[in-house]
Amino acid sequence: IMAMKFYARLETSFQMIKVDAQPIVTMKMIQLSVARGMSPISPLAFTYFGQLLARLGDIREGCRYARIGRQLLDRPGAKEVAGEVISMATQVMCFVEPVQCANESHLQAHAAAMSAGDMSNAMMSSMVYSIGSYWAGEKLSVVREKIAKSRSLMEKHHHLLWLSHQTPL
Repeated sequence: IMAMKFYARLETSFQMIKVDAQPIVTMKMIQLSVARGMSPISPLAFTYFGQLLARLGDIREGCRYARIGRQLLDRPGAKEVAGEVISMATQVMCFVEPVQCANESHLQAHAAAMSAGDMSNAMMSSMVYSIGSYWAGEKLSVVREKIAKSRSLMEKHHHLLWLSHQTPL
C-alpha cells in the first residue's frame, strides 16, 4: 500500500511538472495492482490509466477504465482516494457525456475529498466545477458566483496552489 501511495503522489506531481514520465508511473501502479492484488489506491491507478488512454486518443477505452476506477471505490479503504478518482474520471467522461451532466460529478468529488480530508482535490474539484459551469453553458452571472464561491473556499482554507490557477496575471 505504501508503494501505491508513493506512486499516487508522484503521479499527481508528474501531471504538473514531468508529463512525459507520467505513463511510467501509471503503468507501475497498474502492474502492482495486478501482481499484488487490489489495494485501496488501485481505483486511482485504473482512473489514471483511463485518463492516459483518453489523452492518447482512445476515448472509449479511457472511459472504460475510468468507470472501472469508479466502481472500485466500493472496496474497503478506497474512500481516501474517492475525491481524486471521481474528479479524474469525470474529466475523462466529459468526452462522451454532456458536460452539463458530467460537471455535476465534480460536486460529488468535492464532497468525497472533503470527507476524506483531501483538501487539494477538494479545492481542485471546486475549481473545475466552477470552470466547467462556463463550458456547460450556464449564465455568466451564475458562473461568476460559482468562481467567487470557489475562490472564497480556497482563501478560507489557505490553499494557494489552486487559488493561483484562478488569479489573472
